[in-house]
Amino acid sequence: MLAGVVVFSDPGETPADAHYMSGLAYYRSGDAAKARVEFQKAIEVEKQHTGSAKMLQVLDSEAFTADPADPFNGVIKEYFEKGLEHFRRGEKDKALQEWERALKISPSNKQLLCFCGLASTSVEKKENPVIAGKISAKIEEKAGSGDNEPKKQKQVNSGTEPKNKIDEKKVSDLYYEGLKAYKLGDLRKAIKIWEQVLLLDPGLSKARRNLENAKKQLVQGEQK
Repeated sequence: MLAGVVVFSDPGETPADAHYMSGLAYYRSGDAAKARVEFQKAIEVEKQHTGSAKMLQVLDSEAFTADPADPFNGVIKEYFEKGLEHFRRGEKDKALQEWERALKISPSNKQLLCFCGLASTSVEKKENPVIAGKISAKIEEKAGSGDNEPKKQKQVNSGTEPKNKIDEKKVSDLYYEGLKAYKLGDLRKAIKIWEQVLLLDPGLSKARRNLENAKKQLVQGEQK
């Protein structure tokens, strides 16, 4: 049973079912490691526990697969995992947005293409029954705890929130446009784009680092 979390149980619920339900609760709240432990415990108790076996397969498929030839694995992984957080909460549209951003950097990434297809299909349907269990209202509240951050943002940006949202989207789109240009070898274009990004958001350190690296590579290429 989850510490500090209440999960509904049926009179006929087996110990394996109890672990399965706890695993679902952890999965929905974004804690994949603890979810895996609970699903494994369910199978230890009942080797043929189908639900737990399926959820372990889901967790395995969600492990990020890095492409050794891709210099932006770190950035792609960041957005892939952000998408997973939304997906596990049932926020399929938000998950799709994160994965599509990653695809702008790595258009041929098979894992991203697969999950984008999954999210696109799920957006048009009801929540996946695999992760729909008898979970208490408290779990549902916890699963939606991602709303806390936007609320904090609203307090900080009171009166200017709509403008900041538009600026953030523009910064994000430009940043990834710069990454795409960089990957294609167009250093001058990447530099120009990241300079625009820093004019909009001077504190974006990853854009500043990329800009410095691109400038160094451009100088080195011209000296050869």
